[in-house]
Amino acid sequence: MFKAYWDHLFQYQHVRRKTLKADTKKIDRQIAQFLDRIVDANSPTVIGAYEKRITQLEKEKRLRQEKIVVCGKPIKIYEESLRTALIFLAQPYKLWASEDFKDKRAVLKLVFANRLT
Repeated sequence: MFKAYWDHLFQYQHVRRKTLKADTKKIDRQIAQFLDRIVDANSPTVIGAYEKRITQLEKEKRLRQEKIVVCGKPIKIYEESLRTALIFLAQPYKLWASEDFKDKRAVLKLVFANRLT
């Protein structure tokens, strides 16, 4: 199950990367359109509005490019993640005995399918 979930996440990240690349290309087209409009515009107000919109689009483009670089790269390798999960499943009492409330909540979510009343 862990391997299937890992593969699912990998495929999702691959699709997400494609979507981000398509969005980046769309933003490039929009920027080109605004640049063409600036050339045709005569009003300083309109030119300023177009420049402001181009600046916003450039920020969005940089953000998407940063996400593309990170997208699809797992934080940990599969074997390391699997080992951590198996250690957690083998010794849930260690987490339950810890002082951290998040650890106890994780054990409850592991043991019970629904919230306790």
